[in-house]
Amino acid sequence: MSVITLEDQGTVAVLRLANKTTNAINGQLVHDLYQALNVVSNQYKGLVLAGGEKFFSIGLDLPELLQLNQSEMDEFWHAFNHLAYDLFTLPLPTVCALSGHAVAGGNVLALTCDYRLGGSEKNKSV
Repeated sequence: MSVITLEDQGTVAVLRLANKTTNAINGQLVHDLYQALNVVSNQYKGLVLAGGEKFFSIGLDLPELLQLNQSEMDEFWHAFNHLAYDLFTLPLPTVCALSGHAVAGGNVLALTCDYRLGGSEKNKSV
């Protein structure tokens, strides 16, 4: 089961992090997002990267990552860095839709997009 959903909006793809409530970054999220970027770069003209309502991403999944040995941790960091680079250099416009917290590694993902938009129900005008 993928922890990334792809929503087709015509020429724009919406990639939504869907790794439970906090969208913690682990090996599966990195792999699934990398695979989704390959699809987006070949089929769409724009990308919106989104998370959940409360958390865009809380950052690294520390309980899972602490279980890795040195070699596995090296592989994870290489994959995460490669993902961040590929998202940063994606040859189409990218927007990060932030409706919740973007902490640590989640902030890194948000910063790789060309634009970042934040919103909250609490701040809407009446």
